[in-house]
Amino acid sequence: MADKRLSLLMGAALTGALLAGSQFSSFAQVGQRGLSLLDMAKFYSGLPQQDAALLTLQRQMNDSSPDLLRADSIVSNVWRNSATLAGHEDILGQISPENRAGGDPVEMALAIAPLRSGSPASVEVLPLDNAESPNRIMVTLDQGGFLDDSVAGSRHRFDMVLQNGQWTIQRAGRQFRCQLGRGPQDFAAGQCR
Repeated sequence: MADKRLSLLMGAALTGALLAGSQFSSFAQVGQRGLSLLDMAKFYSGLPQQDAALLTLQRQMNDSSPDLLRADSIVSNVWRNSATLAGHEDILGQISPENRAGGDPVEMALAIAPLRSGSPASVEVLPLDNAESPNRIMVTLDQGGFLDDSVAGSRHRFDMVLQNGQWTIQRAGRQFRCQLGRGPQDFAAGQCR
């Protein structure tokens, strides 16, 4: 149903653009292959139908993946290219310079944020540019189920870039999720009580 609405919306937008004499090149990129978010951003010109399409997409994304565009999400941090990871405690200064570069990004992340024994964990490596041969990645280590009266889990994120055959950490951040009544129940910067 949502796909049909988006198709109808984009069809109406194309028809409206043709009738209004607006720039057809803004929509020429759509073609038969469907929409590309990159093309949508490149050819955005503030037309009402473009705003309507983007608002529709935002609602669909919020309905299906509410965390996708949060202030501290991967997408938000990559988009802003901030010096630190939004919503994270900046820990780059706590990492010694000799531990900021290496051949295996996952091993580097695990050496900095070792996993606690007996607690479930996940490791995610997300390419930030070319998916097949990335030069920039984000490594995220999530761990929960801590047997601790204050901290329920932790998340570490590392932005890394490939330089001269070595991965180098450019940004590093940490968040905690607290036990009930001990602070934030979602991952956040700062300590639990």
